[in-house]
Amino acid sequence: MNTTTNEYFPYNSKNVPLTAEDVGRILCIPGYKVKNVAIFQKAMIHSTYVRRSEYTTLTGEPAVLGKCPAGVLDLQDESYEQLEFRGDSILGAVVANYLCERYPSEAPGFLTNTRKLIVRNKTLGVLARDKLGLDKFFVVSKHVEEMLPAHGRQNIEKLGDVLEAFIAALWIDSGMNFQMVNDFVINMIETHLDIPLMLREDDNYKDRMQKFCQQKMAFTPIYKMIEDGAEGFTMAVCKPDGEILGTGNSTTKKQAEQNACRHALEKLV
Repeated sequence: MNTTTNEYFPYNSKNVPLTAEDVGRILCIPGYKVKNVAIFQKAMIHSTYVRRSEYTTLTGEPAVLGKCPAGVLDLQDESYEQLEFRGDSILGAVVANYLCERYPSEAPGFLTNTRKLIVRNKTLGVLARDKLGLDKFFVVSKHVEEMLPAHGRQNIEKLGDVLEAFIAALWIDSGMNFQMVNDFVINMIETHLDIPLMLREDDNYKDRMQKFCQQKMAFTPIYKMIEDGAEGFTMAVCKPDGEILGTGNSTTKKQAEQNACRHALEKLV
């Protein structure tokens, strides 16, 4: 009888807890004092670094949690996911208000599209990594750390989620002070984003594909998964009858759909 016990060892010595000083540097809000750094720290916790009732190996076999080494951050009780949910709504409200004030004469369609460009994960992830340095404080498992940079600590989509969670943490820490959050977000937008350039370089191919199909071909495109493997996803954009118009690959379904639409538009337009 095989009595070998598998060990689950997620502990990552590269995880660096966020400090109140780090938060202050990131916020750049004169006179603001962090009241509860723990809420900002929770905004950095990926789901792979949270305690669970059961553990399995990477191949799905039952495992026992190993002991956390001395000097290494232990597993946490909660991930950033609930903060992310709250931050998404707060960010949307701030950006909507900002755009209405910046572009008072523009139509709702323009405002909606511009807001999408600002709050999409790609934009937020780049801000989080390249401008705010949140990737240094992203708390992930050893396995995630050892993945290719684009899929691990520097994953743009996940860092976009982290930034939304960070915004929610500020909302809570400031006593739900909308003006405080508003100042942080607007300063970030005006310092790091070139909105006119973003509008010129809009690469939301899925949105463009839908508008093209509805206006020129009188139907709304549908999406089908062709392949879901270790290397990522292959998605197809199709007519309602199933005819494939374009295909695309990526590590996420969302980006694979975007790539499929780009492929289709290159043929159709």
